[in-house]
Amino acid sequence: MTSDLYSLVDAADALTQPIRNTERIFDRNGHGHQRLKRVWITNQPSLLVQLHTAMIPGEVYSEDQTGAKLVPRSIPPARLEAINALLGIENGAALWCDRLRLRLREDATGNIRAIVGAQTDSDQQAGILADLRRWYGWAATLTGWQTPPLSLRAPCPLCDDRALRVRLDRKTATCVSCGEAWTEDTIGLLGEHVRRYTAWSEEQARGARERWAEARRAAS
Repeated sequence: MTSDLYSLVDAADALTQPIRNTERIFDRNGHGHQRLKRVWITNQPSLLVQLHTAMIPGEVYSEDQTGAKLVPRSIPPARLEAINALLGIENGAALWCDRLRLRLREDATGNIRAIVGAQTDSDQQAGILADLRRWYGWAATLTGWQTPPLSLRAPCPLCDDRALRVRLDRKTATCVSCGEAWTEDTIGLLGEHVRRYTAWSEEQARGARERWAEARRAAS
């Protein structure tokens, strides 16, 4: 998974291209020295395909070194958050095609590739890149057939709803209420917000416990 989202092509590829992950697994020999045991390579479908998979209850991707394929398996019902994210990306990509007077393709992947290849000015490029980064934040956070995103207790710093979802392995987060998204280059700002909120909550809870203890002592 690439975190380099500084160009239109890179941001579009992060959404539309299949993902190849390489994990090096180490152990230690009899002398205590670390050594490479094996290299585990997995091939996964694109983030947009993963979002689409959330709309198919009863099937999930099975991954191994030969690739990833849909197989029947017991999984929770389709996640509305992932479905809403996919619909938002599809609608957003179609809107950009309309703005740029491009012919609509069959799906969001085709529309995104058409948008990136279109003739655009600097303002349009900035707007497209901002949308692609936000869509990547949605998709990278809400996808995952084995590890669902974490739900944070802290409210969103923008809309104040308790709707934050985070993927620590991908360093992405999104608010499923207002649609704001954080990627690797901005996740630290969200982390600072969560830390400050947690510290404030602990202080409030401590104060409440002290007031409760004082009230009990006064009543006894």
